[in-house]
Amino acid sequence: MSTFIELFIFDMCFFNDNITAGIIDATLPDAKKKLKKIKFAYEHLAEHMPSLSEQLKQARPIVKDNEQEIVLSNGSTIYADTTFRGDTVQILHISEYAKICKKDPIKADEIKAGALNSVALGQFVFIESTAEDGYGDFYEKCTRAETLEKQGSKLTELDYKFFFFPWWKQEEYKLEKPAGFGFSTASNEYFKELEDKGVKLDDDQKFWYVKKKEDQGEDMRREFPSTAQEAWESADGDKYYKRIVIELRGNNQVCEFPIEPGVVIDTDWDLGREDYTSIIFTQTVGKEIRVVDFLEGMGEALPFYNEQLIRKGYLWGKFYLPHDAANNLLSSEKNILQQMQDAWGAGNVEIVPKLDIDVGINEVRKLLPKMWFRKSTTEKLLEHIEKYSKKWSEAMGVYTGPKHDEHSHSADSLRGLAVRYQEARVEYKSEHPRKSMLAMKRRY
Repeated sequence: MSTFIELFIFDMCFFNDNITAGIIDATLPDAKKKLKKIKFAYEHLAEHMPSLSEQLKQARPIVKDNEQEIVLSNGSTIYADTTFRGDTVQILHISEYAKICKKDPIKADEIKAGALNSVALGQFVFIESTAEDGYGDFYEKCTRAETLEKQGSKLTELDYKFFFFPWWKQEEYKLEKPAGFGFSTASNEYFKELEDKGVKLDDDQKFWYVKKKEDQGEDMRREFPSTAQEAWESADGDKYYKRIVIELRGNNQVCEFPIEPGVVIDTDWDLGREDYTSIIFTQTVGKEIRVVDFLEGMGEALPFYNEQLIRKGYLWGKFYLPHDAANNLLSSEKNILQQMQDAWGAGNVEIVPKLDIDVGINEVRKLLPKMWFRKSTTEKLLEHIEKYSKKWSEAMGVYTGPKHDEHSHSADSLRGLAVRYQEARVEYKSEHPRKSMLAMKRRY
């Protein structure tokens, strides 16, 4: 869809004088990639007719070309950025607007107040995105446009026309169903709901859907929605912490703040060599748990991570390792725990007690709403936490515990953090029972 829009922009700018077009995306690199598509189209103009191609390029040479701007000799200009205001544009393309609204509401407000107001009446605005959750400006614009469509209302020059493209209209989304394969009760119920809404699927479409869902989980509703309403449904049925992360963002607990000088930084680890290693950096300031940094890697040995920590130069507190750090290694005389103790001091390295995974997840759910995240250094961590999900079994028709993927390691290190906080609370209560009672009496 975005490629089509970029080609439309190029066509309008190439064959019309003094057109100004803007491309906005969630990140500047993504916006630049879209500008490259336009440059690619220019370079391959009528390439099946070389003489015509050269004539067109001579008639409309590019007079300015960089990663964020293309200017043609006819005065038409195409910009790429994350937002802009001031210039009047005849064509505006906003890509992945739902993601912007969700992850950066301030930027979304800038786009709404600035970029959208830079488009003159009667000109073109394209807004496209994979749906996130049912809130934000993109959701509101789509809902309003869909309502106008259902009502059969005549659109004005300030109204948006609604488009929705369901997966089942794509011919290639089919997979031959094996003989004897039976769909689970849950899947049959879902397909029956679709049929009641007028969406009738054949067996090969259904089989493609259930196989794809084994990989995507509940993200199917967002990435491959069957209906427009389904695209907006909060796809967190298989997500452990998604709703909490959304609330953290809404409460402005994902924001910029300085690292507190003189306060130690603790680290919580999940270890991997052939797999991911994930390290969460936290400061405890009063009653606030502040996540100030995040580090992950794959295929690296322990010295690599210790070197990264040395380079960061923080005031270090404790290094908390998972229980398997004490396991013996065939490749080394010393286990991970002993190597960390050699590097940072025996008193600074601790093993987090092993608890049942479900218990640990519950501890995370209790602790996570109380945490603060430094936006500039922890966005990747938040993405992992938000996407940490359950594994779906089509044969059983149920979720069967956490899915092991690129998101699970960060969730494991967060679980270790939550478990040690829980252990600290239990230890404090056992050592200071009278203080807890007195505090409760004063409170009431």
